[in-house]
Amino acid sequence: MTEPGAVDWREGLRAIRECKLGKPMRFKRLFLKVKDKETGEVVPYVPTENQQGMYDGTFGRFNVLKEGFDVALYKARKAQSTTEWTSDDFALQCVNENVAALHSTDSDDTTKSVLDMWDTFYNNMPEVLFVAPAGVLGKEEVVFTRPRKGLWNTEQRGFVFGDESIDKGEVVFSQRSASTTYFSSFKSTNFSRSFTPLIVIRSEWAHAEKSDAPSFDQSVRGSRPPGRGCIIDESTGNGPDTMHFQAYKTARAGQSNTIVLIFYWYQDSTNRLSEESQHVIRADKGIFPLTQEEQEVRAL
Repeated sequence: MTEPGAVDWREGLRAIRECKLGKPMRFKRLFLKVKDKETGEVVPYVPTENQQGMYDGTFGRFNVLKEGFDVALYKARKAQSTTEWTSDDFALQCVNENVAALHSTDSDDTTKSVLDMWDTFYNNMPEVLFVAPAGVLGKEEVVFTRPRKGLWNTEQRGFVFGDESIDKGEVVFSQRSASTTYFSSFKSTNFSRSFTPLIVIRSEWAHAEKSDAPSFDQSVRGSRPPGRGCIIDESTGNGPDTMHFQAYKTARAGQSNTIVLIFYWYQDSTNRLSEESQHVIRADKGIFPLTQEEQEVRAL
């Protein structure tokens, strides 16, 4: 685990400033930890090739705090897109005030894995992000920069970031600057009544029940702030008669501004054999042995 304040204050300050501008990658690399998919150990967040590509095509390209974009992602299993965009949401909420998000899923198992990610992110953040020398942040004394406090709102099934303040001599949790992510299934539309999510992540959207998808989609789009925010639909395939596929098809035809992303399992080097492996065929190494007949033709 990172020691409190172990990060160089220049890098830490840069990460926070970038995250406030809608670019959370440096913040995640410095301060977030994830569970290793193979061992279950908690390790520093390091994006895979696929995850870096997902980030570059979305939050790395747009400032979600000021711009709007939609994404339709088709992915192979274990592409770790849910981890990537969940960590983006977490980092942005941790740093910025009054950011609302909705993360919806197709099943209780998927929701449980998302909630587990949030627990891992929050419980393994350093108590002190970095220590800034006197005078750097406009204060005469040394400044210990701490992450915003977070808590689970179990009644409304959400996680809230806020600031501690003093009320009548007691430390209380301030909702005034709170940022909140709510978690729901595709069957729920109650959030739209008083909730304006800036970030919407729909995990396994292609697997939403056909009877639930249209009303849920209408609720999401109706509650979206005008001109900014994002809707990220990430899913494995589930046939041509889904809203996810239709959005993909419309975008590929140039009839919408939705960003189409496709990540195949072999695009990530961790899923490919080294060219030096004995199991790689010679043609894949760029070696093409000629038959006797081909050699004779070549000699003409």
